[in-house]
Amino acid sequence: MNLTKAPEKGLMYATYIDKMIFEPYCRDELTEAISEEKLLELHLFDQDIEYRVVRTRKGMVENIISDETASYDDVYVEKVRTKRESTCYVEIVNYLTYNEDDQLIINNYRLREVVG
Repeated sequence: MNLTKAPEKGLMYATYIDKMIFEPYCRDELTEAISEEKLLELHLFDQDIEYRVVRTRKGMVENIISDETASYDDVYVEKVRTKRESTCYVEIVNYLTYNEDDQLIINNYRLREVVG
């Protein structure tokens, strides 16, 4: 994992074999907090960019997703509440394209921190 590609600070959503973590992070403090051994999926994101690591059969796959790097015709943004009793939200930015038959395809997505 190359955490220098992640945003300096933002939100972390990490799924492990035995737990899930969703909390604010600062990149300088991440090295000790992230255990690759049980990590299944890691999302480090702010308003502009997401650094994603996913465990596959062939090993860990890293992706950096932003509006500038994604190819898309359109965008659909969903707002998801992160805690039942709070007003905290995360947005899911879906990158959409249309094929030659005008069928909608979701090519990729990224998580976006909602500030305010």
